[in-house]
Amino acid sequence: MIFLWENCHVHERIFATRIRSARSSARWYGSASEVIRKALRLFEAYEQVKTVKLDGLRQDIAKGLNDAKNGRAKEVDFENLKQQGRQLLRARRMTG
Repeated sequence: MIFLWENCHVHERIFATRIRSARSSARWYGSASEVIRKALRLFEAYEQVKTVKLDGLRQDIAKGLNDAKNGRAKEVDFENLKQQGRQLLRARRMTG
């Protein structure tokens, strides 16, 4: 993990570039601290989305395990499944 105070010259360049590019577009950042606050907000949003996705995956896994435990799952012929997938890919490439 890289902390903010490590490699400060790198972070200063990144912030300066971000501030300059924001000024040349419609968005303005007056300082590096504004860029940091924006980055933190984006990171928080990313973490929330990741948490929701992981929760969904956990629920799907639990449902699958429960289905298998209660006999509602069947064996899968993976060679046949791969062959079907390859056929679908070929068909899509030919039409699109």
